[in-house]
Amino acid sequence: MVSVDKVVAMLNHALNDADLKTNKFEAQLELLTQKEKVKVKIVDLEYYNEDRLQRAKNEKINCIRSQNFELSAKWRDKERKILEYIKLREEFNIIKSCFHLEAGYLLYFYLGTEKNDKQVKELIKVKLKN
Repeated sequence: MVSVDKVVAMLNHALNDADLKTNKFEAQLELLTQKEKVKVKIVDLEYYNEDRLQRAKNEKINCIRSQNFELSAKWRDKERKILEYIKLREEFNIIKSCFHLEAGYLLYFYLGTEKNDKQVKELIKVKLKN
């Protein structure tokens, strides 16, 4: 039996494989989710970034100026959520896409920086739907 840490290392290696073996990747993911009962979560750090944070802040300010406080509150909530993701990226010092195992969760920190990122993200999305 392969250790959980080795499976995570294999998944990280797959992000830059010259020829991503989707069947092998899915099998490794299945091993973690079915046998080890690990839950998978995509943390999309490409989407939740500083540019999106600035836009949320600007929209919030514009709504306050126009006295649309209900919409301002929605932008404030978006701003807080984006900020949480940015803090998470900084806390874990994430500079490229990677898998990380934490408290029963396999976190896929997606930044769009690795060769197979988009394909891996789609494979995981399909897995999460099932």
